[in-house]
Amino acid sequence: MTHACTYDNTESEPSCVTLFFKLRGQKRRSSSVLPLTETTAGAPHLNGCGKKKNRKMAVGRQRVLINYNHLNSNQPTYQLLSINSMADSPTTHSSYDGRRQLKPSHLQLQLIERGAQELADLMKLKQQGWDDEHLDKHFEQQRNQAQNPGHELKISWYRKMTEIMNEIDGKTNCIPFSGDLHFLDLGCSPGGFSAYVLTKNYRARGLGISLEEEKGGHRYLLQSKRHELISANLTYFQLGPTPILDTDKLQPLPNSFGSEIFDLCILDAHQLRWQKDGENWDGWRLAISQIILALMGIKRGGTLIMKLSRPDHLYSARILWMLDQVSTELQTCKPLTMHRKRGSFYAVALGVGLGKAGHDLPSFVHAFQKLWVELTFGGEDGRGRWMTEEDLDFLILEEELALSFADRLIQLGRPVWSIQAQALAKLVDNSKRKKASI
Repeated sequence: MTHACTYDNTESEPSCVTLFFKLRGQKRRSSSVLPLTETTAGAPHLNGCGKKKNRKMAVGRQRVLINYNHLNSNQPTYQLLSINSMADSPTTHSSYDGRRQLKPSHLQLQLIERGAQELADLMKLKQQGWDDEHLDKHFEQQRNQAQNPGHELKISWYRKMTEIMNEIDGKTNCIPFSGDLHFLDLGCSPGGFSAYVLTKNYRARGLGISLEEEKGGHRYLLQSKRHELISANLTYFQLGPTPILDTDKLQPLPNSFGSEIFDLCILDAHQLRWQKDGENWDGWRLAISQIILALMGIKRGGTLIMKLSRPDHLYSARILWMLDQVSTELQTCKPLTMHRKRGSFYAVALGVGLGKAGHDLPSFVHAFQKLWVELTFGGEDGRGRWMTEEDLDFLILEEELALSFADRLIQLGRPVWSIQAQALAKLVDNSKRKKASI
């Protein structure tokens, strides 16, 4: 999620709350009842993103603990900015001219010419949203709410993250019920994704890496002996092709991290707008850092879940191309829980390393590592630089992408564009009704 957090001082709350949510097909397990306040968080059973699955099954209620003690303190407000923040309003665009006119990118035009009518419809709706000051106010109110959340909203975010993972799993069946499962969760706090995995699979063990709370990271709310949290800025691990010794910025990779040891890697970290040691381009560094860690750590045949924004954006399209090449199966999922009105979606790659270009994974990792060094220590003054479109040419050139991958990209993008268009259409219609009633 991309939002800001403030933590209010609430003395009347219990020490922790037990969240219950149902898992598809899981048999009922008996367990002792702790003397804690219980709140039901019913995650829907999903066969696809947002569709209920109608079949009989045995369902158990499993406990996930949230540590409430950590919520009872005052903390400063931090505003988080994803590199994909342009996806967080109906005015998502490639570029606008001085008249606030949406200008499709070259890739978008080619996709529309190849039959991506859903994308064309979405772009029309985005233009309407851009021209509608009432919708601008709607999204501004959402941003303000995220910057000043109350106690209930913080818990709601945690619950929604479990529901999002439930939707993703419902469509892709990416989380096994049984068997050993070692997973990596990048940007894990507050812990909803990991909570879902740990609850569904009782043999799962997780490693989460998330920014320190004092630097603006989310508060970690998950309690589990099967999950280890490492509080760190993952962009300052040693992620180059060779160790860089002449700097005090970097730290070695955690001892718990290793090459090809994770069955599942989740990439959902977001960049802070306010950060004590941050640079303006750190969002791109974070994106590349996550990719390096995931591709280094994932087992051959493992599963990778990655949040992206807008399949028609050149960066996202290239990442989708890479995942499609190195995996045996690639799906996209746009959860209805939180992502309907935004361009964000999740790519789920199964059988990573076993695809037709699985043998190219080491060379991809090496190229990403070289790019990380340039983004971290390049630029005129050696403080790093912005990423350019040409930086990912080592994956595939834009011209080649449009020629050889357009049809597959449209196939992956259609459900994402359609869901967002439906949500924006409702917002536009509601806004028109409100203006007509004034």
